[in-house]
Amino acid sequence: MTHVQQESPIRAVVPDLEDDPAMQVYHAFGFPYEGVYVGMFQRYWELPDPYGEMELITSRDGLHWNRLRPRGVFLPRSPNDEAFDSRITDPALSPPLNIFGGHLGFRAWGMDTLWFYYWGGQAMHGNRHLSWGRSLGLAQLRADGFCSLRAERFRGTLVTKPFV
Repeated sequence: MTHVQQESPIRAVVPDLEDDPAMQVYHAFGFPYEGVYVGMFQRYWELPDPYGEMELITSRDGLHWNRLRPRGVFLPRSPNDEAFDSRITDPALSPPLNIFGGHLGFRAWGMDTLWFYYWGGQAMHGNRHLSWGRSLGLAQLRADGFCSLRAERFRGTLVTKPFV
């Protein structure tokens, strides 16, 4: 990976015409992973009952970030209104821990697992007290399980750089 020195600030992730006008780009963070950068940014939904959720982004140089298509939620909020993360999910601004081969035995099922620590809350700006019910959560993902492809009806080709 190369690091690019930039003389003036640039916009790294911006809303575009594919986004709902109620969606705002909030803070983001990224980390090196398997020769690229992976990150998340918070989508803040400015609605009568606002909420925040995380979307996945990727970069090859740490400067130019790409949003995946179709755009979706990577770290969703809980659908249960009583849950600690019912209105917002927000990453702990640190890379995930890679737990190798189910070490520690916590729901890893004997495979490499990424542990993402995040905080969640039952409020997001505006109509609720912002600090009530905030807690730390743990989301787990199979290592290299960020996304996948599956051919269903038609054959296709996937071109990647060589890897082991």
